[in-house]
Amino acid sequence: MRLRDITETLPIFLSGGFVCTTMIFNCQVYLLITSSKRLIAL
Repeated sequence: MRLRDITETLPIFLSGGFVCTTMIFNCQVYLLITSSKRLIAL
């Protein structure tokens, strides 16, 4: 890996990781909301 390759791929890697973490966070929030709605419905 040359320095130029690292500097070009790092932003893509970071943005990809950010998207993954936000998607996982949104999924957890969605699951919490749906499970709490089910509990309220019961």
